[in-house]
Amino acid sequence: MTETNNTSNISLTGLSGNFSSPLSMSGDGKHVAFNNRSQNLLAPNPGGGWAVFVSSITESGSVAMRRISMPESTQQQQSSSNEGTNPIFARGRFAIAFQSRDRTAFFPGNSEKNAPVIYTDTSMDSSTATPPQRPALPVRQTMRVDGRPSTAIISGGVYTTADTLTTRAAAPAQLEIEVSIAPESDDVGRSIRILVVVEVAGAMLTVNAEGAIAPFDENNLQFFTSRAAAAAKETLTIFNGILTAGDRTVYNIFVGYLRDGDLNQGNIIYNAEPISLVIE
Repeated sequence: MTETNNTSNISLTGLSGNFSSPLSMSGDGKHVAFNNRSQNLLAPNPGGGWAVFVSSITESGSVAMRRISMPESTQQQQSSSNEGTNPIFARGRFAIAFQSRDRTAFFPGNSEKNAPVIYTDTSMDSSTATPPQRPALPVRQTMRVDGRPSTAIISGGVYTTADTLTTRAAAPAQLEIEVSIAPESDDVGRSIRILVVVEVAGAMLTVNAEGAIAPFDENNLQFFTSRAAAAAKETLTIFNGILTAGDRTVYNIFVGYLRDGDLNQGNIIYNAEPISLVIE
């Protein structure tokens, strides 16, 4: 939560005279509901009564105002004394409850005039907004260890907490290293073993199923995980945590897979173009 006494982007035009209290603010802090009977906001208003408004800060930083205590279709014809009072924002969504003085304007045929009304606007509802999508993982060149080409697709990259891709970060850094493997068509549905090897400071290290790091030994392969039946696309997170000042170096990460039961290391399919990360 951010608190400020800066009112530079709050428009007071039309609010002078008979400004209501209390105010009600939306959970995301972008909207304020209030009642007011200023002629600047509610003209013509021969009855001089209260109406309910919402003031919203737009994406550009400007302020938009709307009157919600009367349906838009009848606002120009409305000239009665009071429309509504006491707006209250719901938590977690764009919904405002207020006491309507003429509920029949919203529900024709309903005889109950002085009763609560709930105003909603799904376009302003941050709880239902589609979250921004992460950028797609870069596709890496793949091949077999013995040098033969492969039709498998291996993608991988490093995400920051802001869900952006990076190749450099200043320690300490909260990062997530993610990889996806689309096996060769003949390997889909087969049992596979997945290998993670990291080149760091001239050494080749491997990460096993327990998360332990050990020197890479081609005669004693330590697999990171396995799949009993490989899907058309396998996604895995190989690191999610904080790299500190003691981790400052260059990392080149290789991820490969081998059919379960295959003892020929030359058949390992891996990303010949590494996932590189520099911690500064």
